[in-house]
Amino acid sequence: ATRASSARFARPKTMPRSRGNAVSAVSSVEPSTSTAGWTQKVITLEPKQRGIFIWTHTLRGALPEMRDVRGAGMLNLFVQSSTCALSINENCDPDVRSDMQNALDAMFPGSDTDRTSAVGVSIDLPVRAGALALGTWQGLYLLASGAGPVTVVATLYTCSDQSTQKHVTLKAPARGAHEVQDTLDEALESIKKINNSRGPLLINVTAKHTSASLAIMGAAMGNESCHNLEPMMNALVPEKWNYPGHAVTFRHTDEGDDDMPAHVKSSLLGVSKTIPVDLETGELMLRETQGVFLCEHRNGGGFGGTGGSRSATVTVLDKKVCIGQTVIEVVTTGSGKRVDVTETLQKTLEKFLKEKDAKASTGLLHVFARNSAVSLSVGEKNKGITEGVTVDTCSLTATLNRLVCDCDTTNLPALVGNSVSIPFRDGALLVSETQSLFVAEHAAVGGRRSIVVTATGDVTL
Repeated sequence: ATRASSARFARPKTMPRSRGNAVSAVSSVEPSTSTAGWTQKVITLEPKQRGIFIWTHTLRGALPEMRDVRGAGMLNLFVQSSTCALSINENCDPDVRSDMQNALDAMFPGSDTDRTSAVGVSIDLPVRAGALALGTWQGLYLLASGAGPVTVVATLYTCSDQSTQKHVTLKAPARGAHEVQDTLDEALESIKKINNSRGPLLINVTAKHTSASLAIMGAAMGNESCHNLEPMMNALVPEKWNYPGHAVTFRHTDEGDDDMPAHVKSSLLGVSKTIPVDLETGELMLRETQGVFLCEHRNGGGFGGTGGSRSATVTVLDKKVCIGQTVIEVVTTGSGKRVDVTETLQKTLEKFLKEKDAKASTGLLHVFARNSAVSLSVGEKNKGITEGVTVDTCSLTATLNRLVCDCDTTNLPALVGNSVSIPFRDGALLVSETQSLFVAEHAAVGGRRSIVVTATGDVTL
């Protein structure tokens, strides 16, 4: 067999600039009594057609507050759409974007809503010295479902120094999933020692690569169970797609058969994970059966090989920006069914703010599934379902189960996702009218599932 000589679709162009200036959602928040500050804006993007576009430079122009950062921080981007998604991937070869679009269309034919839930609408990214702290080859992607305005809420948290951020090296000795919990614990302890007066609240880790990813999944059986993740990903994005005669024919093939599939896997699993930290113990709020893993999707570890390691940035938000933290329980019924918890989260946020006696607020509500059998995703709102009532089997879960039917799907929740940040302003979650946040059960039998809810931000008392 020979590789393809042409792409199925024309190569996409770079993301068109926003029409006019960025639309301000709120003015920049005045500096708080701590060393942290918050800025929130709504950025309107104008894709001219359906496709995948890079908009890293557009973001930099629309959010000048980020350019002014001299220390470190974290930026959350949340697209207010049930058919558009955000991702980080290669910023160089445009064939990567056309190949990725073709691959996602093959996996989720005719369903931009499933594609959006799979890739995600919310992403947390590290900021350092006036720019996103991304890898050399990383760029910010918008997966647009068509022409027309797309609104993205940008919520920026900044700290005046860089002591809350640390570069780490994650071991990747071979293709597959590798637990990196010890490295993250060491980074967290190092940051805590430097900032002994400020305890941690949230920790974000972002891999600086486009052919590797991060996952939070079951660790009770050690690495043996987690090695099953790569075969499942291989079933979703097979290497045979590098050659003609299949559902997709990749064009980006110069770096080997494992390269383009690795890019798609990276966008599906994601390169950024945010985990809550217990305010009392200072430890990550993972269950004993959960672990954080680096997923190496290439045989040689990236462009030119990386010597069995990958780079990542660890960013900590300290408890001085905490508005509230609690654990709620969601009752699931199993078999891939999902529960709409949007209203529950809204009420939890309102409770936090009432306890603070806050009159105004700007920040992020972080939601984390503290169970490896359930997933979290922002998807299309089902107008016929009452809040808290189990919805019929999630179409995304059904599609993924069909695609990987011959694989061990124990860690399928890691692919759908188990952590999401949602922006809020003046006590209201900034989800669109078409969006809801769902908790989906992936075990045969459901139960009471623990969800950690953490609110961070700036409040006016």
